[in-house]
Amino acid sequence: MNHSSKKTNMNFKKIKLWALFLCISAITGIQAQSLFVFEKNGTRTDFTLTSLRSITFSGSNLFLNKKDGSTTSPYSIEGLRFLSFSRFTEVAAPTNDEGEINIYPNPVHGMLNIQYLSSMPNENKNIEILSIDGKIMYNKPFELNNTVQSINTNTWSRGIYLLRFNNGSEVISKKIIKN
Repeated sequence: MNHSSKKTNMNFKKIKLWALFLCISAITGIQAQSLFVFEKNGTRTDFTLTSLRSITFSGSNLFLNKKDGSTTSPYSIEGLRFLSFSRFTEVAAPTNDEGEINIYPNPVHGMLNIQYLSSMPNENKNIEILSIDGKIMYNKPFELNNTVQSINTNTWSRGIYLLRFNNGSEVISKKIIKN
């Protein structure tokens, strides 16, 4: 087996395992609503899960089989960056100099500190923290730019949480680990 086919085989296995993990996660508690297919060329295609019957792999291709009996054009495994199931409509990384959010300590044991650094005037900003199953753990406006806001996480279960910070023009997402 040459290097190229080993790499293709390894990528295929990674995507298959990732898809399997996400399907199992969706069944066991992550209530996903959409499947996002991200290709290496930057293209993102969204599928509503209720419209899909199954996801299949054939050779080095991925097929999405729809409930109406149709099948998507094959996605080459080599051309995929990743697949994502998400119940959130849009989560974007900061794309400009409008602000930066720092969270610490992460992993957190007790108090979680959040700092939003920005030269923009104080606008409507909101912090929302969700558990992996979508339960809202914290949802409050962020008080002032360049200050630290602390959140007590002592009553939270161990696990992974998603922080979504909305500053009015973008949504910044961060993963929080609670030990």
